[in-house]
Amino acid sequence: MISKCGYSEEIAERVILRSGLYHGSKDVVSNVVDGALALLSREKVFDIGRHVVFAELLCLVYYTLLEMVCVLREVKPTLPVVEAMWWL
Repeated sequence: MISKCGYSEEIAERVILRSGLYHGSKDVVSNVVDGALALLSREKVFDIGRHVVFAELLCLVYYTLLEMVCVLREVKPTLPVVEAMWWL
């Protein structure tokens, strides 16, 4: 979706990795796209060499899953991690 707005796939991936987690009222993908486009619109020239929060997209996925498990276990502390992952 970010590439369709005129940015290269490399820039799209780097902006997602640099920005970290996204919060919002929409679905996950829309929140990521909106956050990335907002960051790109604030910066005139996006420096792909700057520090990234996650090394690759898979790290972002794993971290997001970990956060979701933690939130679920806050609501139900007796829930084992394996069962929390199954519920997700």
